[in-house]
Order: sequence, then structure tokens, then C-alpha cells
Amino acid sequence: MDGYGPAERDYALFHLAEQDGVPRTLDAPVWLLRAKRSGIDVEAELAAVREHLSDSQWQRAAERAESTPAETEDLWWEPNYLIAQNKFDCEGAIGILDAAVKSGSLRALRDMARIHQDAEDYACFSPSPAERKAFLELAAERLPDDLRTQLRLATFYLDGPYRDTHSAEATRLMRLAVLQIGPRPPELFEALLDGLTPHSELGATAFREAVDWYQAIAPDRGVRHYRVAQMFLSGDGVPRDKARAGTWLQSAAHEGVIEARYDLTVQVETDDSL
Repeated sequence: MDGYGPAERDYALFHLAEQDGVPRTLDAPVWLLRAKRSGIDVEAELAAVREHLSDSQWQRAAERAESTPAETEDLWWEPNYLIAQNKFDCEGAIGILDAAVKSGSLRALRDMARIHQDAEDYACFSPSPAERKAFLELAAERLPDDLRTQLRLATFYLDGPYRDTHSAEATRLMRLAVLQIGPRPPELFEALLDGLTPHSELGATAFREAVDWYQAIAPDRGVRHYRVAQMFLSGDGVPRDKARAGTWLQSAAHEGVIEARYDLTVQVETDDSL
């Protein structure tokens, strides 16, 4: 992978610079050892670091360098992203984030989606509307469960030059985002809405309209959840999703909806997952 080994070395040196050449944690030696494994000449750096480590610390660093971290951490192989978070120059940070995106980092993809949406705020970054659209659509496709990424694309459709051609898609994305919040208690649902509401005036209006659409599905909360479950089961206006249908169905049953309890009973008896 192009830039992989050098990025590992650079991330290690970044830690050393932060710590005046003394590795107060094992991050620097771990990344230096990974860079060496990738074919980068870091013998001088490793020798300097080794002087400050005990035998047990060196052994732990070697073990960490060889191990694969948990799958939930998508950046164990992508130091470019981590360096970018600590760079203060616009062009350098965006350039490194872009390299991280190309290497497959989902966190970098999420951050670059934010930058593409707010491109006007970055003096060093001036993608064309078509480039912004393509990137935001890519991010939405690769991060289907990330609410903010979906809302960024919807808001861009409304704020940008695609308002006349993509307003229906923006509405669809806004509604899906509201449903993706899930069947939470009313107070928590409202708190999440406040935190997710786009800063854009048009985006905020469209988001509240999506909330109104959701609440108009049925005045009773339990019945509303049951109907949303049916929507996900049938794919009526939303992607067909049995897992999400099950979540909404369980909530409806908890709210006392007889039909939902019956459906869940049938599900258990037939051992057929939603």
C-alpha cells in the first residue's frame, strides 16, 4: 500500500516530537517497529528509542507491533489520519486525510465528508460542486449507518446547485435519518434531534419536516412504531431491513400494541427471524 510504511514512521516520529525524544508511552516504538516491518529504514530511530526502554517494555512494544488490534478500530493501520488530527496547517491536514481516505480509513472518510460539506470554510480547499457531490455520495454509500454523514449529503443537496434535481432524494435521506435514530424514549429522541439538526437553515427546516412526517405516521407512539416496523419489513419507502423492523416491532410490543406482540409470538414459534 503506497505511503503505508512512511506513514507508520511519520506517526512514530510525531509521537517522539511530542515527547521530546523520550517515548513516555509505547506508541513510538510500536509504530517504528511496524514501519521496519513494512520495509522502512528506521534503525537509527529504533536505537535511540531503545535506550529509554526496559527489556519488558521493549518486549511489549514488539508484541503490540506484531498483533492485530480489535476490528472495531479501523485506524490501527492508518497513522495518516492520526497525524492529520494534530496538524494545524489546513493544506497539510487535508492532504493527509485524503491519503487516509484512499487507504480505506472510515474515520477519515467521515471527517472529509464534513470538510466537503463546509468547503467554503477552508481557504486551502476548493473542490467543484460536482467533486463535492461525488465525495459526499461515496461517503453516504460507505457509511450507511452514520447519521451525520447521511445528513451532510442531504443538506448539500438542499444548499448546493442540486436543489432542483435532488430535493426528493434529500427528503428521503432526512426521513431515513429520523428513522435511524430508532424507537428511543421521547426525551432521548428529542435530545438526539437537537444534536443532529443541520446548521444549514434549509437543512434544519427539511429535518424538522422529516420529524413531522415521522410523527404523523400515527398519533399513538406504539402504533407509530408498529407501522414503521411494517415499513422496514416490506421496504415501503425505506430499504427493506429485517433487523431494524425487529427493533421497532419490539418497541411497539413494549408499548402494548397487540399486533406487535402477536407478530413476535409467531416469530418465536416459527423460529423465523425478522
